Amino acid sequence: VSMGSGSSAAPLTANLTGLAPCKTYDFWVTATNPGGMVNGAVLSFPTGCPAPEVTTTAATNVLPTGATLNGTVNPNGVATMAEFEWGPTTSYGHTTGIQTIGSGTSALPLSAPLSGLVSCAVYHYRATATSGAGTVTGPDRTFQTTCTGGRLYTVAPCRVLDTRGYSAMVDGEPLIVVFCDKCGIPPTALAVAANVTVTEPSLPGYLSIYPADLARPGTSVVHFGTGRTRAAMTIIKLSDGGGGVALLEATVPSGGTVHVIIDVSGYFE
Repeated sequence: VSMGSGSSAAPLTANLTGLAPCKTYDFWVTATNPGGMVNGAVLSFPTGCPAPEVTTTAATNVLPTGATLNGTVNPNGVATMAEFEWGPTTSYGHTTGIQTIGSGTSALPLSAPLSGLVSCAVYHYRATATSGAGTVTGPDRTFQTTCTGGRLYTVAPCRVLDTRGYSAMVDGEPLIVVFCDKCGIPPTALAVAANVTVTEPSLPGYLSIYPADLARPGTSVVHFGTGRTRAAMTIIKLSDGGGGVALLEATVPSGGTVHVIIDVSGYFE
């Protein structure tokens, strides 16, 4: 840059482009005339260090014991590492493996699978990214692992039904069995674990038990022969409408009878 031939200080400026972020640059001024070359003092300046941009998005592949956490990270031109924090509360307590995101300038997907989770439980999580600008966290989100199969609550073995105290069952006449509020079974129970026993059958046949709000499925819980006592441990699904109700139905030839005993040992919610 030509500075002319004056005898007083004149300003000198230069615009720089293409510099790297999060860097410190040294610079000095050099002036040359017929008297020689002179350098000014060495000074320095840092370039800006933009923080990464982080979002936390919805979890996918949510199962009873696993899920995939998702998010996005924009490094904003600075080398960035990222991970997820997760746990049962916003204190988290767990992290996924650290992933290298690079130093690009656009948002990139971030995901991490989880396993060994508790079914039917709520978990908190958030994406976290770290670069030379520091650490940035995305917003907190939650997911609930699925409750497929329900959670079993055991109870002391308890008898819900024994038809020997009144009439025996006959072919095609279903009996309503109410489990709610018996043996510690709450109205919210979805199913019960029970031992179903048939005894004193006068003819061979089979026994069905099913939710009271569904049609008879035609399946058997226990097959029995004449005069034979038989038992089976089974899971009995209850009506979806609540109330803890199921239908018990015997299939025996016309004129046949059978007694039924049901003992519960737990329930599912």
